[in-house]
Amino acid sequence: MYTLLVKTLSGFEQLLVDDIREYGGEILSVQKRSVICKGDHRLVVDVNVRSGVTVFVYILLEKFTAASKEHYVRNVSKIPFQNFVKTHQTFAVKSDVFQCPWIDNSMYASLLLKDAIADVQRKTSGSRSNVNVENPDVEFYQYIYRDSVSIYINTSGQPLYKRGYKTLSAKAPVNEVLAHGILRLSKYNQNTPFVNPFCGSGTFISEAVMMRKKQYPNSYRQHFSFSNFSWESFDTYWKNLLNSVPQNTPLSDVEIYGIDNDYTAIKNAQKTLEKIAEGCKVRIERADFFQWKSPVDKAFLLMNVPYNQRLKIDSKAFFTKLGDTLKKNYSGSECWILSAGKEHTRHMGLKSSQTIPLYNGQLPVFLQQFHIY
Repeated sequence: MYTLLVKTLSGFEQLLVDDIREYGGEILSVQKRSVICKGDHRLVVDVNVRSGVTVFVYILLEKFTAASKEHYVRNVSKIPFQNFVKTHQTFAVKSDVFQCPWIDNSMYASLLLKDAIADVQRKTSGSRSNVNVENPDVEFYQYIYRDSVSIYINTSGQPLYKRGYKTLSAKAPVNEVLAHGILRLSKYNQNTPFVNPFCGSGTFISEAVMMRKKQYPNSYRQHFSFSNFSWESFDTYWKNLLNSVPQNTPLSDVEIYGIDNDYTAIKNAQKTLEKIAEGCKVRIERADFFQWKSPVDKAFLLMNVPYNQRLKIDSKAFFTKLGDTLKKNYSGSECWILSAGKEHTRHMGLKSSQTIPLYNGQLPVFLQQFHIY
């Protein structure tokens, strides 16, 4: 059994807990943007492949206390790193350090761990691995809080919002993990026409398509770091898992619409959806949403509106026009808006029934629900 540190985005912790429990994992603790749990190699693969709200999955290798640098070096040198990274493989180290009395620099902490790994390899095999910061075969992560040290190995590799199906992004993107989590928080109704104004490169639509087709969020991803591990049969279970997915899932006839005025964004969305949306009724159109003639009266609308950060807008004019458009064309619909906050959406003249604080990257944003009457 492994103890896992599973990272997610702020606001998605309960969604991640639900996923881990569904896969048979035991929840040990829930923290800000992460969950500590316990399970076997199948849970490691399941959380990487099946959970759409996971960013990284780490396996705990060792946990100890260290009152000094010397104490740290003695303890970390006892870890059998030769079992986790072979000398022909490359490795990298990342660290987070908080309130530690004997070290306050995460880069120096990473250097200490890197040297310890190399020393263990030399003692056991006479040689050591090279370091590759950009694309390592194996990545170690350490978390130091005061005198508590936890050493992990990264089973995901690249962050899991890199699904493997996307080409290029438009301006002001929403990453795939954020889009997936928002669809779940909004309890996306797959039996209602889905309208995604300002769709950009189609991230919300892509994740909605994956949900409709009952495909695992990371089923298009070609590589996870656990494939580089020789000490457990992660790969075998991964391949069996992908082969177990039904290939001919009956699909709803309900249509999905994406609208954006940006030519490049629309082309990127269309290219992505050519790859993953076979069998789904998806229409991507280059149009001004305020002028677009909707083919449906009632819909489930979800939009990521400009935050007036990278994409500059006249906030009052934009949201007033948005509110007028929704009230005129979408009476009886449900609308979810991801925005920079209530000070912007209040100009819509609609009352939100729910507000959920989230982050888009480092930017605080708010997901609001509106029932349009």
